[in-house]
Amino acid sequence: MIYIFQGCGNICTLPGMACEACSKACAQIKCNMCKNSFDAIGRCCKHFAERPLSSFVLVSIGLSIYQIYCCLSAMGVAVSDSKSKCVFPDTAWVNFDIWLYIELGFAVLNLIFAPYFQHQVWLRINSDENRDQFRDGDQAASNSKVQAKGASSTTPVDDAVVPTAGEITIPPKIVQDSFKKTFMEDFGVLFYIVALIGAFVVTSFAADWIKAGTDCDSSIAVGLIRFTGMAFFSIVAVYTFCWWCCKCCAKSIVIKKDLEIKRDLESKASEV
Repeated sequence: MIYIFQGCGNICTLPGMACEACSKACAQIKCNMCKNSFDAIGRCCKHFAERPLSSFVLVSIGLSIYQIYCCLSAMGVAVSDSKSKCVFPDTAWVNFDIWLYIELGFAVLNLIFAPYFQHQVWLRINSDENRDQFRDGDQAASNSKVQAKGASSTTPVDDAVVPTAGEITIPPKIVQDSFKKTFMEDFGVLFYIVALIGAFVVTSFAADWIKAGTDCDSSIAVGLIRFTGMAFFSIVAVYTFCWWCCKCCAKSIVIKKDLEIKRDLESKASEV
């Protein structure tokens, strides 16, 4: 599982690497405006990839957009001649149109929740109580030089976290604890979980409604909507289990320093 998460994380860094290459190309032709633009976009992509749950955000957004397209197609909005003629049986809790609106509404909710949850976890990681446990690679390098001369270091060292010069390393325990506290204490997460369970129940029963309905099996979009609806629940369940139980998934976060981070650290130090 850790290799899957690492692979998704590496994919998230590709846009930032592409922007960095474009920035270097613009620098060679002395186009400063293009260079600065690619640098700004690259920093945003880089910081997004460095944050936890970046792969979850990308998967959720992609799945939500696909579900929205399928629902609109079944309604005849996305493609005019693709409107489904499916009719649910009388035993169904809701009719076919209402079911489409339920699936469409939850897809929109999922599209909003994924970046919201990542943002809330990141805010908790960067809280004042956790910042003291961040590992500054430059400070660790200077401490190692002092220790080499026989002096003692006043900065606690976590053997599991090896910071590198020019980088800030956040221990995995902080990452995992922040995920757990956000998942358990945030009201936005509570609202989403309730909606997720409700959508999962309706989507599960929709399998029988589609089989017993009229002209439902002939619509490819209807089957894809149900499949995607089940995938929403599966992805959240897998990510929650892995981040809650597996320390290898909630690994340490390595942030490369840039001017913004340096200024932030300096301001925090001046406040102390």
